[in-house]
Amino acid sequence: MIEIACPHCGGINRLDSKTAGNRVPCGVCHKEFKVPASLGLLSGASATEAPDPSPSPAPYASPEAAAPEVDLSVEPDLWEPDLDSEPNAATPSTRIDETASAKPEALTSDLEPLPFDSWDENQEPESRPAPGKPLASDETGASSDEPLWPEGGAGPRAYQDRAGEGAEPVYDSVENPLKLEGLSDASTDDIRAKCKVCDSTLWVKRHKAGTTVLCPDCGSEVAVPAAPPETKRPAGPVAGQISSRVFEGVESAGAEGTSGWREKKELPGEKSERAKKFEQIEGQKLVPKTQQRKWGQAPPPEPEVSAKEESKADNESTEPIDEPLHFDVDDWIKEAFKVMGSSGFWFGISMVFIGYVIYLPYLWWSLAFLPDAEAGMVVRGIAFVLTPLAWLPTIVSKSVVGSTITVDTANRCRRIESWPDLSPTGILPAVLLYMIPYLVSIFPGVLLMQFTMGIGIPAFLAIPVAMLIQAVMFSPVFLSVLRNGSPWQVFDAQIFGSFTTQTKVWLTGYAMVLALAFVEILAVVGALLFGLCFAIPAAIVVSISWGLQMRVIGIQGRRLDFGFDQTEK
Repeated sequence: MIEIACPHCGGINRLDSKTAGNRVPCGVCHKEFKVPASLGLLSGASATEAPDPSPSPAPYASPEAAAPEVDLSVEPDLWEPDLDSEPNAATPSTRIDETASAKPEALTSDLEPLPFDSWDENQEPESRPAPGKPLASDETGASSDEPLWPEGGAGPRAYQDRAGEGAEPVYDSVENPLKLEGLSDASTDDIRAKCKVCDSTLWVKRHKAGTTVLCPDCGSEVAVPAAPPETKRPAGPVAGQISSRVFEGVESAGAEGTSGWREKKELPGEKSERAKKFEQIEGQKLVPKTQQRKWGQAPPPEPEVSAKEESKADNESTEPIDEPLHFDVDDWIKEAFKVMGSSGFWFGISMVFIGYVIYLPYLWWSLAFLPDAEAGMVVRGIAFVLTPLAWLPTIVSKSVVGSTITVDTANRCRRIESWPDLSPTGILPAVLLYMIPYLVSIFPGVLLMQFTMGIGIPAFLAIPVAMLIQAVMFSPVFLSVLRNGSPWQVFDAQIFGSFTTQTKVWLTGYAMVLALAFVEILAVVGALLFGLCFAIPAAIVVSISWGLQMRVIGIQGRRLDFGFDQTEK
């Protein structure tokens, strides 16, 4: 054992002889000083070699001569011999404690009193020392003669968090690995700090941000950086983040030439594939999916924005998307005809078929007999009464079925099943969602048809023109109504603005809608030309082609990216 005074505060430190040549912290003021290497040699020689029986010359000229006073405030390495002094002048020396139980003598008169009364190993301290003073024995019952760190190691076993001056240091034994207050296993709430002296990685609690702590390896002060923004922490530990500081001090304590506390370092960024998968799973469980609205539902009330922000959003929404203008009609056809396997689709088509079976014969009769000049007022009165009755089943069935097919397709439903309730409050909204866009889109065609028939163009030529105009105008108007969830909002700026930003979607959708509309027109013209014998086949073709048109419009709405729910149901 070596007993040496701290050159900074004069406090007595009892050290192991193996610490000779190393820098150690003072147990009183915690400042570092270097133990002379020569003390280790002297201690080893006194413990192993027998004393020389030959008399040695007296160190001083006479017994009355006093030994020169040694200034212990200077580090031993900085002592230099005085060339002007006598050859056998005494050099600074430090007393070596060989018995570890001898009572030390005071080297100076101005030292502070020791915090204990005796060096007896079994004597307990009467009271705790003042704040800032080390304990005479640690919490595990280790005596004060025990070295301040494991033999062969250079890491201190006791240090104090400088964030709170006056706090008492904590002493740990070899059985209990060293752990500093304020440091913990790396977690998502800890702050990473790095020692600039020994490059050790420290993990400090968030409440210690901006303070200073001591490095457990070299005892140097480490500045803790400011706390980063706090993130939501997953419930429970995530694999790969449980610990990034693992101490193996018990195994390596006393190893020659190694640190008493060997640290296994793991960079926070290095995670195994298994840890990444666990992190993804935990994130999916903890972060709920934002509820997105669907087609046919009214949007939630949006917060008020300024005119400047609104104009900025409009400019961003009208920027064209750079995409190739090639038509993937094959994908659209496959997606459209998938509905043919749905029982809900055929249920809706059967309702529309019944309406057309009633309406097509009446349309043939009205066009064949009413223009005749001989038709009297009675015939015209009957036609006036029968026209709404014949048209009502068709328009109601087309409204309910068309709204359901388009909305379910746009919302990525696998089956057509969102039928309204069989009540006025359930059917009326579905009828209005389809009928208002239908009347808006067919109005220009009806005006053109009346004009062409007035100048002598036959009806079987004027009706197809009106149906084509209605097919072109119906898609954007119907999607505007479904996007806003209100039958009265037939014009939506983003829907009509997407003609320039998502041209490919509109061109592909129109190609399929117009192709199906031509099939529907041919069936209607055949019913007008051939009469009742062709009414039932024409009703079948018209119903199926019209149902597929509603399916294509739903696909068109699905592919227009307006923030709707895109999960398949």
